[in-house]
Amino acid sequence: MCGIVALSWEDDDLISEMNACQDHRGPDDSGRLVSDGVSLGHRRLSIIDLSAEGNQPMRSNDDNVIVYNGEVYNYREIRSELTDRGYTFSSDTDTEVIVNAYDEWGPEFLDRVNGMFSFVVFDSSTDELFVARDHAGIKPLYYTEVDEGIAFASTPNSLLKLKPTFEINDQIVRDYLLYGDTVSERETFFEGIHSFPKGHYARIDVDDPTIEPTEWWRFEGEREFGGDYEAAVEEVRDRFSAAVKRRLVSDVPVGSCLSGGIDSSAVTATVEDGIETFSAVYPGFEKDEEEYVDVMASEKDIRTNKVHPTAEDFLQKFSDYVRALAEPPNTPSSFAQHLVFERASEEGVRVLLDGQGADEILAGYDDFFSYYLMGLLSDWRLSDAVTETLKMLSKEGAKNRLGLIAIRSLPIRLQQRRYVSRVPIDEDLLAETDQSQLLTKISNIGSLQDALQFRFDTTLPKLLKYEDRNSMWFSREGRTPFLDPELLDLMASLPESYIIADGETKAIFRDAMDGTVPDEILSRTDKIGFETPSERWLYDDGVKALLQDWFLDAEPYCSRFVDLPEVRQIVADVLSDDDVNDKIMWRVIFLEAWYREFEDVLALD
Repeated sequence: MCGIVALSWEDDDLISEMNACQDHRGPDDSGRLVSDGVSLGHRRLSIIDLSAEGNQPMRSNDDNVIVYNGEVYNYREIRSELTDRGYTFSSDTDTEVIVNAYDEWGPEFLDRVNGMFSFVVFDSSTDELFVARDHAGIKPLYYTEVDEGIAFASTPNSLLKLKPTFEINDQIVRDYLLYGDTVSERETFFEGIHSFPKGHYARIDVDDPTIEPTEWWRFEGEREFGGDYEAAVEEVRDRFSAAVKRRLVSDVPVGSCLSGGIDSSAVTATVEDGIETFSAVYPGFEKDEEEYVDVMASEKDIRTNKVHPTAEDFLQKFSDYVRALAEPPNTPSSFAQHLVFERASEEGVRVLLDGQGADEILAGYDDFFSYYLMGLLSDWRLSDAVTETLKMLSKEGAKNRLGLIAIRSLPIRLQQRRYVSRVPIDEDLLAETDQSQLLTKISNIGSLQDALQFRFDTTLPKLLKYEDRNSMWFSREGRTPFLDPELLDLMASLPESYIIADGETKAIFRDAMDGTVPDEILSRTDKIGFETPSERWLYDDGVKALLQDWFLDAEPYCSRFVDLPEVRQIVADVLSDDDVNDKIMWRVIFLEAWYREFEDVLALD
């Protein structure tokens, strides 16, 4: 895990400045190369082969040069193939394997790789930059186009060095305020800074730089698994176990994030020799999961580390948290993750496994049930739809699922009105931007398969972004077994009835983990995740003082995007301890915090 920067032109001062912006991503070494019409920079976080032989930029046997961020877990197998073909190696790193695999097979080598990565190779034979990002977008890569050419970096923060100021992306801000989410996987809050798409690669001619990414992987399947349910359960168990074990490859200590839910518990329990875990707990909070963390600790050979996030912690670390994310989060929930990685840093654990991706491939969100029913009804499977609904009604969280079914049945205009009516957004902003992209995509979902694809393309990128930014702020590496490509290929082949059954989501995974994960956890049907007591925090005296200062005593920076009188009324209600929609208020708070943190590079009107 590292940080990379690349320019399609030579500029030693700029590449050094950009590289310095990401020193937290790689405290072990800093390297750069400015030659042959390109500039490459790298910050190293040593995980495999800790020697200086692993420093980057790194050259291949054919004199191509790479800067690389990530881990390839099957690199030894690929290295063996390359050795048989006459390649020689001077290190035991996956980096050297990747750049030589490119020499041998070109872009097709990506299909051989099991891992997470983003990298840039300067191909000296063609004077091109070859750029690629992993199948699921686990590792970040951003780019922007300027007069000199195209620039790439692991974070937007480095790209902000390219110009004195950047415009704000109005469309993204509008989507964020309305939905707490964004439609486009490629756009950021900074106009002109783009996220390179997951599962894509591109070739950039250094002499005439343009970028047209080519897709090499996509999460989709025909739902044509060849065996019966029992065979599928065994295959899921085997592939998940293999995915976890692959992600234990490391020359530094490995730990695990443990929330107490099924996903992180499955990861932790699958590690045969036990593992050090890190959890965020909130005594007295109705959604606290500490009891399930303790169940894991009592039944498995693990040592638990618990952090207890408070509103005081949040205020103390607020600026660093916003700077780390580079873009406003939709809730404070990822702050818990921020503190978990901080504790891992204090304990000297450099790599952490976690359960990201499970909900997106196993239908873990409540709204998946409504889409499953829609698919059954569209196929005229009325009896199955009634049976599944009755079973669902007997499960915890049935009321919430019924509400989502009702909402999803509304016409698109009514769904849009539901969002707009509760958000204090500026009317001019609404008029100037497209108001229906996200809801139009949602309205086109007609089955569980469609919903899984939608979540994989919209929700998952946001969560992976939070994980990468939070972990790398403390020079930690996060690894995601559920996003193993072999496991994803299997999940995409399974019938929908294997994923949702008997009124429960994650049905086949629950059966696959029977005997591995404690029953108290395996039988859970509530979905919590890294959730903080954000409503309670909003009424904390320190947060109230911040609201007074930012929104009442002065005109906030974000006033061009919000209905300021309405925002001030919400703030007044908070100060009076009246009930408000805390989720909406937190979005406004984070938007204002982002403005303040990046005001030196934002083109403010």
